[in-house]
Amino acid sequence: MIRHHIPSAVAAIAICTSSLPAYAVALDAKATDSSVCDFGSNATDLVYRKLLNGVHGNPSVFTNAMRKWISKNCANGQTLLVGDDENKSLKKDRMEEVANSACQAADVKWQNIGERGFRLRCTITKLDELKLKYGGDDSK
Repeated sequence: MIRHHIPSAVAAIAICTSSLPAYAVALDAKATDSSVCDFGSNATDLVYRKLLNGVHGNPSVFTNAMRKWISKNCANGQTLLVGDDENKSLKKDRMEEVANSACQAADVKWQNIGERGFRLRCTITKLDELKLKYGGDDSK
């Protein structure tokens, strides 16, 4: 009798576990799927806290930290998601600069969120260039 229940138990486990979220690349370690390279909705704060140890520097230090993280953690074909809760032109310029270095400029899509926030998304296509320039492997 036990043998008859084993296939149905295995099927039930497979169905239950197939609906669990997959974890992809997200700077803020949230659940997402493998099609996404996600800086989160507050990218500026996360970059300063997690990649620059709280040190604020000139804009090129900020954008280079983002590019290096992308080159080490993301893949061509993934959707790059970057956002911020404050719609300041300097932040938008930085994010657009990073997106244009990872994706085709024509593919970068902007979305205003609320009164002050924004999100951008694009498909990563220039990962090889980022790895060459920003050291996407640990040997550089």
